[in-house]
Amino acid sequence: MKKYDDVHQYVINGWDKAVKPKNKFKDFPLPYDYVPPCIDDIFDKLFYWDTYFTNVGLIIADKKHLAYGNTMDLIHALGVFGCVPNMCIKTGANWASQPPLLFMMINDYYGETGDKEFLEVGYNALIKEYEFWMTKRMSPIGLNRYFTNTTDFDRIVSLMTGEYARRINLDVSNWTDQQKYDFMIKTIGEGESGEDHTYRFDARCAMHAPICLNSILYGFENRMAEFSKILDKGEENLWLERAQKRLALIKKYNYDEETGVYFDYDYENGRRTGVFCGANYLPYFHGITTDKKAIDLINSHLILAHGMTSCQKAPNNGQNYQWGYPNSWAPHNLYASIANEKAGNHDMAREIGMKWIDTLANVFSEKGLLFEKYNAEMGTNDTIDEYGCPEMLGWTGGVYDYFYNKYVLNKKYPIRTLD
Repeated sequence: MKKYDDVHQYVINGWDKAVKPKNKFKDFPLPYDYVPPCIDDIFDKLFYWDTYFTNVGLIIADKKHLAYGNTMDLIHALGVFGCVPNMCIKTGANWASQPPLLFMMINDYYGETGDKEFLEVGYNALIKEYEFWMTKRMSPIGLNRYFTNTTDFDRIVSLMTGEYARRINLDVSNWTDQQKYDFMIKTIGEGESGEDHTYRFDARCAMHAPICLNSILYGFENRMAEFSKILDKGEENLWLERAQKRLALIKKYNYDEETGVYFDYDYENGRRTGVFCGANYLPYFHGITTDKKAIDLINSHLILAHGMTSCQKAPNNGQNYQWGYPNSWAPHNLYASIANEKAGNHDMAREIGMKWIDTLANVFSEKGLLFEKYNAEMGTNDTIDEYGCPEMLGWTGGVYDYFYNKYVLNKKYPIRTLD
């Protein structure tokens, strides 16, 4: 249909328009030009986890050189900071990293090109990133958590007093500095999760073993075993043992026997949260489960008329959660569709993909733009916002074109992490 074709053409034309020069930020030049989330808006930096979904679109558009540049820039930043920063600027790692999807970007580019020299560089970089997560982001139960790169009292109090409280509409005018610090040190990891901010962690992100992060790291470990074999490193068993150890802990803590669903685990209170959210799909995405009954239950909570909502409804406490109901974001829709595909729910996988592109196409026909997030109840871009709903290309366009090619054109592109 024309409305779908129009958005596709906008995305294809947009990639080159979005490219930013490698020296855009003079105090932190990058080795390659890069593609940020926005063509020309507030997000003009190279952000970490956004870039995986952007690269999906770039590979589909046969712009592998741009996907390569993005990936090499993230590897460069990892070398500078010891973690892949939230964003590639001089202060980009001051607070946090983001979900560790670099291995997926390396995997996809290698799958397209077979470039072993690139894979060698990537493998060595990933060892460094893995060390960061295993030394700086461990919980007491042996699973990983999201946290922060700073525990400085004054900086955290300042953040809580200013931007954070404003963004979530939380009145802290009567709080002491110690109360602000104690609250913020537990919740600040939401920024590293990429979901800032969300109901799912009860404002205590640091006290959880998130099912999204640990599913991703399980995929990381298994893919490193594959890379080791390709490169003749002889480290396959080491990586597989790590994956199996993690899997056992995920099943012990995150798996709910009654529902079959893998939830975030609140290790401070010794319980699974029971909150349905986009993270519930990650065990499917990374091969931990294919339980159809459980994914049907997840779908029943999260799939709405116009897309997949990031999280179930939160209590009406007056706070804003832009990664909450009924907001719909590109990465979650992709995760949900692929998860259903892997569970054998092919019709639901298609339904999710078509809802996403239909919502985007309908809004685009009215406004001529793509946006960061959408309303899965209403099919509009009228969303719960913490800083507005900016124009977007990045992951919105990348995921759109994946679904467009798969479900409108019936094409299949060799994006290895989505097989």
